[in-house]
Amino acid sequence: MPKNFQALVWDARKLVGYTNRAFANVTGASLRTVERHSGSAGISNHFQTQRLIAAVYPKDANLARQLAEASGLTLEALGLGQPPPAAPTPAQPPVVAAPLPPSPPPVPEARPEHADSVLLAAANALNVPPQAVLPAVAAAFAKAKELGVSLSSLADRLSLVPPAPRAKPGPPPKP
Repeated sequence: MPKNFQALVWDARKLVGYTNRAFANVTGASLRTVERHSGSAGISNHFQTQRLIAAVYPKDANLARQLAEASGLTLEALGLGQPPPAAPTPAQPPVVAAPLPPSPPPVPEARPEHADSVLLAAANALNVPPQAVLPAVAAAFAKAKELGVSLSSLADRLSLVPPAPRAKPGPPPKP
C-alpha cells in the first residue's frame, strides 16, 4: 500500500535533515512557517514541495518519485528525471536539471507598531479616532486571513478602488 503524502514528507525530512531549521533551509521556508505547518510535516505550499523533491532526488530517487507522484507531479516535469526511452536511440546529451527559482523573501511578523500604523491610516482616511475604526479593521483582517489571501495582493486589489473625495480647505470667507 503506498504511503500518504505526509508520511513521505516525514521520510524525506529524515533524509535531508530532520530538524525544523534544516528542513526550512532545504524547502526555502522560514523556520516559523515550518513550525506552524508541522501538522502537515512542515510543507505549506507547492513551491516548498518542489524544493524538497529536488533535495531528496540525489539521495533517494525512488522517494523523490513517490513525493512527486503524491503531489501530482513527475520528476521529468521538475527537470529531475529522464522518462524511460521508447526505443534505443543514439547517444543523447545528458539532461541538466533546471535551477529552482529563488525562494521569496520571508515576510516579517507583525509588531505592535505595525498594527498601530495600519489602524491610524484607516482612522485618518475616515477622519475619525482610531478606537472608532478598530472593530472594522480587525474584522477586515480576520476575513482576509480566513480567505487565505496575501496582504500584498489584497492591497493591490483595493488600490484599484478610487479613494473617497476629501474636502479641501479653501480660503476663508470674505467679510
